[in-house]
This record gives sequence, structure tokens and C-alpha cells, in this order.
Amino acid sequence: MDRGRAAIHGGRFAARPIRRGPAIAARKLRKRGGGTTLMRWTLAALALYTTTVLTTSGINVPLNEALAAAGGTDPAKTRADFETTWNIWNGIRAVLSTAAAALAMAKAIRLHRRNRV
Repeated sequence: MDRGRAAIHGGRFAARPIRRGPAIAARKLRKRGGGTTLMRWTLAALALYTTTVLTTSGINVPLNEALAAAGGTDPAKTRADFETTWNIWNGIRAVLSTAAAALAMAKAIRLHRRNRV
């Protein structure tokens, strides 16, 4: 668990996707000549994805750190103290990620169907 936390907190874990994702998407859209509709769908998916990453780094990671710092005095009590909050925010992350993927996939399917004819 400690090596995983160290890798996540190294800064590269969250910084790379947030920094590169929008830049790559914008470059591809510009090169392809993407229209306003495509840009809106892409930006909506990127906004949801970015919110997911920020939720992870701003809420779930600090909860994990607090859990690790709580030690092992009473594992059942420690789990009870953290489990509800962590599960709620993990569910929110799952919904945000799913929504981002669904937006991107829905637009990709529409574009594929339109260009297939």
C-alpha cells in the first residue's frame, strides 16, 4: 500500500493526464477540422474526466492518507470511521468516469454511423 501511495503522490500520477489529455484532444480536433458540436462533446467529456481526477486527488487520496495515519489500533473502528465517506466519494468518482466515457462513446458512435454511409 505504501508504494502505491508514494507513486500516486509523486505528482506525475495526476499531473500527466490532466496536462496532456486536453492538449492532445484539442490538437486532434484542430487537425481533423472538428466542428463546434464535436468540440462541445469533447469538452464535456474532458470536464467530467478532470472532475474525476480532482475528486480523487482532493478527497479520496486525503482519506487514504488519514486511514494510513490512523494506524492499526482498532481496525474495525478505523474502517467504520472511514468507510461511509470513502464509499460515497468513490461512487461519485465512478459516476463521473462513466458519464465521461458515455459522452465520448455516444459521440463516437454517432460520428461512425454518419461517416459509414
